[in-house]
Amino acid sequence: MEKNIYQILQDWHELLKSGAITENEFAAKKRELLGTDQKKENTTQKEQFIRVLTSEEQAQIDAEYDFLFNNKNWFQKNKSGIIGISIAVLAGLIIWYFIDNEAKSNNSIGYSIENQDSVSKKEEVDNLKAENVKLDSNIIWSTLYPGNINFDEDNRLIRKIIRDGVEYEFRTRLVYTFYYSKKQIPKAVAILYSYDFTNGSKADCHACHPEMEIATFEFSNGEWIKKKFIQNWEGSTGYWGDGAEIVFEKFNNIDCILVRSTYSNGGKSEDYITYYNAESLKVVKSKIEQW
Repeated sequence: MEKNIYQILQDWHELLKSGAITENEFAAKKRELLGTDQKKENTTQKEQFIRVLTSEEQAQIDAEYDFLFNNKNWFQKNKSGIIGISIAVLAGLIIWYFIDNEAKSNNSIGYSIENQDSVSKKEEVDNLKAENVKLDSNIIWSTLYPGNINFDEDNRLIRKIIRDGVEYEFRTRLVYTFYYSKKQIPKAVAILYSYDFTNGSKADCHACHPEMEIATFEFSNGEWIKKKFIQNWEGSTGYWGDGAEIVFEKFNNIDCILVRSTYSNGGKSEDYITYYNAESLKVVKSKIEQW
């Protein structure tokens, strides 16, 4: 039976003790034996961890390396384009965000005023449908005063009215058209001033004012339909031959027509303010402000 290294080393150690060999000879043999054993052990450990790859495994590793290496080079070559596209996409998302928010805001009920310079931005129409189907003035004239096409040089409709057996002449002009929406249905309010020309000219004393004609309309089935029409409306007021200030705004979340008249006497002035419901045309709120 072949002796192992340690048995051989023991034999050499006995020879050393007997004086058959020198210390140097024993040390040299020891280094020789131990060195060979360590080399064999390292070789065995390496063989345990090294395994030859199959062709399929090597192909997969090569493909993964090739993908990573080539894509890295591709990114470096196209980095500027990728960054540009990313910025463009980000800018598009930001623009879309603001447009979407604005569109949501425009879905709320709003209103518009024509011929009213003092209206604030909050009072502009926010219903695009109502804006796109504006109430034509010809529809107003033909609906409210059918058959009468007698206009003067200032585009005022000349009307003859009999009251208590007396004939009056009024000349009517369209002053305001307000637009708003309710339950996504476009609506409009038309306000007209009728000036008294019975004596041949417009009455313009400090207490004189035109009669107000008011009509409400609703857009249905592709056309404007008259809902209400009141002549010599109770809201008629004004001074020096002209009408009062009129705006369209919300009061307690109600679409209203606001009529404001100012009277001065003895150095004091008062504003008479009345809110009328835009649909029923009834008073919602009245108040007086002194200044």
